[in-house]
Amino acid sequence: MDLIKQLGTLALASRLKRLSDHLMSDVDRLYREQKVVFHPRWFPVAYLLDRKSPMAITAIADTLGMTHPAVNQTAGQMSHYGLLVSSTDKKDERRRLLALSQKGRATVKALEPLWRLIKESTEEVLLKAGHDLIVTVTAIENELQKESIYHRVSARLFQDFHSRLKIVEYEPDYKKYFRKLNYEWLEKYFEVENRDDKILSNPEKHVIRHGGKILFALLDDAIVGTGALIRHDDRIYEIAKMAVTEKVQGKHIGQNLVQALLDEAKKLGAKEVIIATSAKLKAAVSLYSKLGFTRIKKPFYYPYDFKRKTIFMKVKIIQ
Repeated sequence: MDLIKQLGTLALASRLKRLSDHLMSDVDRLYREQKVVFHPRWFPVAYLLDRKSPMAITAIADTLGMTHPAVNQTAGQMSHYGLLVSSTDKKDERRRLLALSQKGRATVKALEPLWRLIKESTEEVLLKAGHDLIVTVTAIENELQKESIYHRVSARLFQDFHSRLKIVEYEPDYKKYFRKLNYEWLEKYFEVENRDDKILSNPEKHVIRHGGKILFALLDDAIVGTGALIRHDDRIYEIAKMAVTEKVQGKHIGQNLVQALLDEAKKLGAKEVIIATSAKLKAAVSLYSKLGFTRIKKPFYYPYDFKRKTIFMKVKIIQ
């Protein structure tokens, strides 16, 4: 049983790595039998520098589609065996230029006949396999340049996650979660002040009955986030008591809650929505800015003073 084969596309990277290792091993054996000190992984850099020298490491990496550290590692190994020499770019002393040494050029020349045979033998394998692997690999690379596997999988994970997420309105049974989630972050970053405790202990009195709203984020029916929309007057509302449990932070739940609260504010006829937050909460400030909030001075109508250092942000609501 060959599990890698059975796994098919799930193990494509592992299978290609195995194939690469097999080919590299054969070529390495040929080099050793020819009594040449050369590693198969050095081939792209050696081949390039034989035709164009000197070159900066960044230019080599860009030309070969390799990472800067990978080129650095290869250069270090080749230099150790006397195949490369380096120099400083006269136009920019920060740039390091690489070139084949005399020994390096002699090694490349000695290997060229062997490389021709390797090329012919590889083409023979591809011909007998009945597929033009080079064309297929090129097509795969082109597709990955358009969108990587990372971004494709991340998009699917995002869609799956948010299909499980629901934003719901306040119910008496949710009261304890409003308090619990807010206490969780307040105790982590600041302290729970009297004004906080009043709202969190009796949200019906201080938010709902004054014409405000409280929303909750449910993930697989578990409450993971909350936020309140507090009414100051018919035109001005405040988003407050935003909290998302730590284990699901960074998954755009806060963004969904803020957007839902802004939608509620619009339904209620708000002209502007303010937020009192802290510069310490950089992720939150960044989110609010992304959603159109801008920094303002403390509004004259804002009645509370907290011990924690507070900044204010505002967004206008277009009806």
